[in-house]
Amino acid sequence: MKEAGALLGVVLVAVWIGSAHGYVGWRNANGYWISVNRGRIAAGQRDRAAPPGWFGGRYPMDMCWWFDWTKRGSWRFLAVPLWVPAGLAMAAGAAAWRLDVLAWRRARTGYCPQCGYDCRGIPAGSPCPECGAGPGPIRGSVS
Repeated sequence: MKEAGALLGVVLVAVWIGSAHGYVGWRNANGYWISVNRGRIAAGQRDRAAPPGWFGGRYPMDMCWWFDWTKRGSWRFLAVPLWVPAGLAMAAGAAAWRLDVLAWRRARTGYCPQCGYDCRGIPAGSPCPECGAGPGPIRGSVS
């Protein structure tokens, strides 16, 4: 979870920056499409028929920073800026790292990594009397 959140966040930031210079997308025969452009991911339906398949191109650097919902007749689309999913992925990765560091610190200082119970003074190799978790790496050492 930690590595996946960080990696997904970095990839989304790279796509976000790269999408300022060009766009890529895909559409089906029914007029539904999805694309990455101008720092956002957008999806919608067109009122006129376009050939299905991949499309793309380049344009001068331009970024959209906020959500967009447009509807004109039967043509509509929704756009979400890529910084939103990138931020959520990085926040999830950071939260997982933080929980791991807290468990490591608890185990290192003689506290149960599962529930935080003070296990100092308990014989080495014995489970936590509070939650029954197995012994930590330095459990039982009195400092």
